[in-house]
Amino acid sequence: MGISGALKYTPQEYVEAFSIPEPNSGCWIWLGPVGQRRSNYGKGKYRGTNILAHRFSYEAHRGPIPDGYEPDHLCRVTVCVNPQHMELVTSYENFLRSNGPAAVNARRTHCIQGHILAGDNLHITKSGKRVCRSCARIRSLAGYHKNVQDPEWKARRRARRRERAGQGL
Repeated sequence: MGISGALKYTPQEYVEAFSIPEPNSGCWIWLGPVGQRRSNYGKGKYRGTNILAHRFSYEAHRGPIPDGYEPDHLCRVTVCVNPQHMELVTSYENFLRSNGPAAVNARRTHCIQGHILAGDNLHITKSGKRVCRSCARIRSLAGYHKNVQDPEWKARRRARRRERAGQGL
């Protein structure tokens, strides 16, 4: 019998047949195929249907997963199929719990200089990037003061002012 799950297995027996308990962590390690590229989750086929092992195990042992929720591995082991190691959360909550760069940045409460990233000090760009207004102001002033010391910049500025004055602006 392959990983396809013969008709004689109940869902619980299928999970038990293709996983082994890891004694130190309590994880049930999936022995079947594992996704490539971005997804390192266990997968398989049960009675002709493609499955994700952790979702299948959760549903087999704890019941259906409501719409809008997904199981989050509390143990952070993507090949673990122990339903006691999973908690149902929203996709956004699952994203925030991850260790990816976007999630790490989303959890930040202060910028690299220590300014708080909230309220009037937070600017969100059109692309969704969070920008510290205090740091942006400091960068802007630093550029201005750098330019004020530049004689060519001063000459261009005077010329622009004369040009505007001539146009009645």
